[in-house]
Amino acid sequence: MLYKIITLQGDLNLKKLEIAYVQLTETGGNWSAAIIHHKESPIAFTANIPQLLAMTTLEFKKMEVAVSVKLSKEISDFIANHELVHKIDFISNYGINVNNELYIENNAALAAHLPYPIIGTYHDMNQILEGDDQQIEKINKHFLPQNANTVQMQKNETIALLGALRWRETNNIFTQFTNATKDHVAGSIWLGVEA
Repeated sequence: MLYKIITLQGDLNLKKLEIAYVQLTETGGNWSAAIIHHKESPIAFTANIPQLLAMTTLEFKKMEVAVSVKLSKEISDFIANHELVHKIDFISNYGINVNNELYIENNAALAAHLPYPIIGTYHDMNQILEGDDQQIEKINKHFLPQNANTVQMQKNETIALLGALRWRETNNIFTQFTNATKDHVAGSIWLGVEA
C-alpha cells in the first residue's frame, strides 16, 4: 500500500517551518519511506514565547486560526509548485512546537482552507496517557529502516508514519517509546473542504 503524504511541522524556538512530501510504502508489514520534496522556511511571529504563554485561551485560539490560514497558503503553494494537486492522500500535521508541551495547531482551520483530509493532534492523547512527547519520534525506529540522512529528515518520515497508522486506525504511539500507560491510536482526522 502506498501513502502519499504532506507533512507539516514547526519549531517556534528555531523560527522554522518544514513542509515535506513523503511517500510511505507498506508491503507485508514492512514499511519504507521516501522524502520526495522538502521545504524549510522561517516562521514570522509577532509574539514571542512568553507572550504566547500569557495569552488567554480565547486569544491563543484566535492566534492559532490566523496562523493556520497562513499555513494553508504555504501548503497550497508547496503543492502547486511541485505539481502535487492530485497526488496527495492526506496532510499529517505535527504542529508548531512552542515549549515541548504546547503546540500551535488548529487542524479544523487548515481543513477549512484545504481540499485534503488533515490528521493531527498526536500529542493530546499521549499527554492524557502520561506519555513523554519527546519520545514520539522514536516510533520511526520501530517501523522504518533509517534511510533518512539527518534526524530532521527522519522526523518528517515519522510524522508521515503517524498519519498513515492513524489513517489505518492502528496503534501509532507505543508505551515502550513514550512511557504512556498503554499503546494507543493518537490523532484526529478532519476532512478538507473537498474531501
